[in-house]
Amino acid sequence: MTVQENLPPTNTNSDGVTATFNYDFKVLREEHLSAIYTVIATGDSGALTIESVTGIGDDGGGTVTFADPPADGMVITIDSIAPLSQVEAFNGNKLPPATVERMGDAQAIQNQRQQGSINRTLRFHPTDTTIPTLPPAVQRQGKLLGFSDDGTDVEMIPGADDIKVYRDEAVQAATDATDAWDNINANLTAINAVVANETNINTVAGIDSDVTTVAGIAADVTAVADNEANINAAVTNATNINTVAGNIANVNAVGTISADVTAVAGISDDIQTVAGISDQFGDLENIATQAAGSATSAAASEENAENALASLIGLGVAYKGDITSRIAAKPVWDSFAYEGQEILLPGTTFARSSTATVVNRRGLLESVSADVIRIQYDIQTKGLIGWSIEGAFTNLSTHSQDLTDGSWTKFNSTITSNAVAAPDGTMTADKVIDSALDQSHEVYKTFSVTSGKTYVSSHHFKAGEYGYGYCCLTLSGQQYLAVLNLTTGVVEFTNTIGGPLNTGHFVDIAKDGYFRLTVRMTAHITGSMLAHSGLSPSGTPALYNGRPRVIGDGTKGIYLWQSDFGEGWYPTSPVPTTTTAVARASDQKDTAASALGIPLDGSDFETCGEFVLAAAAGANSQYLVSYHDGTNSNIIFVVRDNTSKMSFGIVAGGVQSTTIVSQTITGPAHIRFACKVSASGCRMTLAVNGVDLGNGIGRAVTYGASTSDTIPTGLTTKSIGNRSTDYARKADCICVRDFDYVTALSSSDAEALTSFA
Repeated sequence: MTVQENLPPTNTNSDGVTATFNYDFKVLREEHLSAIYTVIATGDSGALTIESVTGIGDDGGGTVTFADPPADGMVITIDSIAPLSQVEAFNGNKLPPATVERMGDAQAIQNQRQQGSINRTLRFHPTDTTIPTLPPAVQRQGKLLGFSDDGTDVEMIPGADDIKVYRDEAVQAATDATDAWDNINANLTAINAVVANETNINTVAGIDSDVTTVAGIAADVTAVADNEANINAAVTNATNINTVAGNIANVNAVGTISADVTAVAGISDDIQTVAGISDQFGDLENIATQAAGSATSAAASEENAENALASLIGLGVAYKGDITSRIAAKPVWDSFAYEGQEILLPGTTFARSSTATVVNRRGLLESVSADVIRIQYDIQTKGLIGWSIEGAFTNLSTHSQDLTDGSWTKFNSTITSNAVAAPDGTMTADKVIDSALDQSHEVYKTFSVTSGKTYVSSHHFKAGEYGYGYCCLTLSGQQYLAVLNLTTGVVEFTNTIGGPLNTGHFVDIAKDGYFRLTVRMTAHITGSMLAHSGLSPSGTPALYNGRPRVIGDGTKGIYLWQSDFGEGWYPTSPVPTTTTAVARASDQKDTAASALGIPLDGSDFETCGEFVLAAAAGANSQYLVSYHDGTNSNIIFVVRDNTSKMSFGIVAGGVQSTTIVSQTITGPAHIRFACKVSASGCRMTLAVNGVDLGNGIGRAVTYGASTSDTIPTGLTTKSIGNRSTDYARKADCICVRDFDYVTALSSSDAEALTSFA
């Protein structure tokens, strides 16, 4: 017998139904197997008791069966615990072949067990000849693991507690700033009224005792107001009325006899003014005090917020070297996302005329209302990423979460409706079950498409009894297929028929073991395009009509949820539908030039940003940031062009005076940039997380060698995600942060600011 190169362990996701699980490595005895479970949501784990085993001694492994199916949402790990001892013995000088082969098999299995353990350890690079030893636990406590300057030794670095302090200060500062702005806005009308009426208030403040006296006879004054005509005549007799004001008892008596008060009707306007003030005067002192306190608090909170934000950027960017000039410059923030809320500074507006979906802090996909900014979180870490910017998209796939509807064609398949929880937490994911035929097993829809336009089709997949699924687009002799491993999230197989153009696939991780698979293809004719989603037996399947071939038994399947189909080059956020197609509007954020805090009059400044870009460039350039006058004749912009290169450009008077272009940025990209706007010469500094642009992985590179440029004046607006009013140039991305420096940075400071490494 032989031992194949299949290393333990074998990991498989549970579904709450299956009790038998495969293992793909060789063992010689049943007691050489162990099984544990790990809860995906919490990481909790424990041992499982094996009921029965098959495949003992088989090269390809076998199966393990438990008395009860493990609960849904677990990873079941089957591992080798073959002993590391030698158990065979020889009699005399005989070397029986069977005994020798068992010894060889046992040795290979022992090696595989140890290699499997080694593969799950952190290891030093092969070029390292000296391996350092970690210090004892008492020296590691509360420290971060670091390395010496030459990388040959480990160092324990203090700082974990400092990071928590920075975070807490930032949270408190952001809260204080928001409370201060809310306090001022809540009293803005009253404050404006106080400022506009300063002279009269000062006068009233000087006679506060008299006003208090008048306030005590409000009923009588009201009675006087009822005699407006007669009071008008009393205007000329102000001296006598002042005397009356000092004679409260008599005035009270006059208040009960309106006929005698007609003589003072001529001062109706004055009395109405006093009456209006009297109702509010008791609050004026409090309002003035509160306004002064709010202004002081706002100023202090603004400074605290700015300092805290500087700390946040420092943590995120990892400042190195001399940062004095960067701190002195102080960035001007248009917006920043923190702890689940987008903070828009005064003069900044956001609009989107429809609902939209986003991943929330719990990792669930949720819907947000129109004109509400979508704060995006990481599915796996639950960490804050930024706010979503997307162009308009129309989902043409009706009944996107109901495969039982008649608009879906079931080919060799049946549907169990609402079988398991979906990525939005609702019980709306359907199960697609095979039939007892040796063909493809799927669901599909037909859509009308236009020649020359590019389309994308998406579905969320989760493993069932089958561990692979596929999406496929077909149109009149052309086809593109992608097969997805539903455990690893890797597309293991693609196939084209008829030479389709602009094909591609994209995979997004979703909650609770789901993956979203998207495929893309350009229509070569105007006609009917079919979007297929189905199950596959493996990552290298045989094909039936260009789709995976499965020998079904009518009992096994996979889970599908939320279909999206529409015109586009890459997946956007899901758009749920029922009976009709649904359009999601584009996101739009603009800041007025007067509120930016930087000059847009031709003076120098630095525009900076951090964005997570879509998986692929579209047919048009994607505008991340633009400063403009509402036209494309005077504009400063940073874009990802249709060749997947970053570009910084300036147009003045309809003439493009500056164009600085990077090398190609492939695939999804997390970028930072700092672009110098200066008549004496512009430059673009760019870094891509995890990518070497020529200065080292994650390190910034500076582009541009211009010595003079024409900078437009009269710019009125800064826009995020589009080119002035040109919505066809929308970017689909996540904005982590965008800000400006009131003066241009040096190249070295710009590189330190933007580098990930």
